[in-house]
Amino acid sequence: MTPGIVQRFKDRYLLWKYTYPFNRRNKYRTITEENTICLFSFPRSGSTWLSEILINIPNTCLFDEPFLRDRIKGIEHLPNNTIRKFNEIKDLGFYFFQPIPYGADWFEAKKVIAKLFQGRIVSLGLYDDYGLWRLKKATTFIVKMNYASLMASWMQSNFHCSALVLLRNPLAVLASSIRHEWISKIKVNKNAYFPHFKFNEVFQKYYMTYRRFVKSKEDLLIFLWAINMKEGILQMSPEKSHFVFYEHLLINFESELNRIFEYLKCPFPTGVLEKRFIPSKSSKPYAFESIRSENQLNQWKRTLNKDQIKSAIKILEELGVDFYTNDLPDLKVFNKSFGLGSAS
Repeated sequence: MTPGIVQRFKDRYLLWKYTYPFNRRNKYRTITEENTICLFSFPRSGSTWLSEILINIPNTCLFDEPFLRDRIKGIEHLPNNTIRKFNEIKDLGFYFFQPIPYGADWFEAKKVIAKLFQGRIVSLGLYDDYGLWRLKKATTFIVKMNYASLMASWMQSNFHCSALVLLRNPLAVLASSIRHEWISKIKVNKNAYFPHFKFNEVFQKYYMTYRRFVKSKEDLLIFLWAINMKEGILQMSPEKSHFVFYEHLLINFESELNRIFEYLKCPFPTGVLEKRFIPSKSSKPYAFESIRSENQLNQWKRTLNKDQIKSAIKILEELGVDFYTNDLPDLKVFNKSFGLGSAS
């Protein structure tokens, strides 16, 4: 029997043992702020670390990156249709970072996301990162989304979910990203155009900024981070969201966790304080020493050169999302930029 056939039998067994019973049990599940936690972030911002903290909440399971569809290779490309976590998403034609503006009418997307949040999606890859056995007792669903910031305000207006937003210094995000193998596949063509996809006008209005300032793959990552912030996160309802700064979580771990669990209206889970110095499953070996020595805040200064930093800051200033000063966020600038009276 070939390895492929063995794997198919194994997958079929896991579907019947865990996934199908989970889907049936949630057929009529009501989505509420108490039982559905949406974690919005950007790749390499610490979302895996935070999600590994959140799954210490009793009777939780994690839906991991439901909108991930390949890695971006350039603005002109659409994602590979064969790479997906579940079948229903392929017919929606999502971009890598798909926008759905607040108030938009997209019935097909709403139907698919409702099915996702209700726990009715048939998938192994969506649920198996932290053990399919969790599905047996799961009543609270954590949906980790690094590719959905541009539809976050739309989700808030259509679904009753708790919304956690994890933000990290974009220069630290860049430093972490460029040490991953997938960045080598990015090609920057300053004459490239955004392809056709639903609501692509959200990107089109920044096309001249792209032409003027994006000259490297590092520039492109900062450009995408800035658009996700400006057109996504800042459009969210501050009254319904809880903003978490990665840097504050590092420095004031216990107090920041207290604020998170108060927002979620759930008791402080046992065992989470020990997560402070435990690398997440997405951490690379080079990061382990920084974590142990508590040097994560300024590691980016040892990774990026002066030209990369200068170019990134220029793009952030051009797009008006320059609320990070040096290592830490400037909360006054953040509040002003995002129209908030105070950071939640």
